[in-house]
Amino acid sequence: MNWLGHVLLGLFLYAVLCYVNYLHPFFSLAWLDYLVLGVITVLFSLLPDIDQLSSKISRLLHKVVLVLIIFFAVFQELVMVIVFAGILLWTHFLKHRGFAHSLVFCLLVSGLLAYFAGLVYGLVAFLSFSSHVFLGDL
Repeated sequence: MNWLGHVLLGLFLYAVLCYVNYLHPFFSLAWLDYLVLGVITVLFSLLPDIDQLSSKISRLLHKVVLVLIIFFAVFQELVMVIVFAGILLWTHFLKHRGFAHSLVFCLLVSGLLAYFAGLVYGLVAFLSFSSHVFLGDL
């Protein structure tokens, strides 16, 4: 499946989740939450392809990480520069459909998002990421 198919599949699952939450409100969400969750859906439905250097998400990540490295370098935050440089280098050593396509990586990144941003964000990230991994070969 190409990047557009992954995004559309993730957005379809996101729409179903929004509709279910509308019928049976599990989470109290403002309109801004729905917007942020839509962005999370798009990013996490593409995230498993971070191991493919030519993918849209990999190119976006490289640009964002380079900006963050420059930002933290200006403010002399050496630890953060090393962390983001490590992330940038790490993506070059991944093989396609390897660790970045695993349930462990899915749980790790969606769990971190749930811990720092909230359960609903982690849940949407998990479903979007999982849709890429498990339904991507349709």
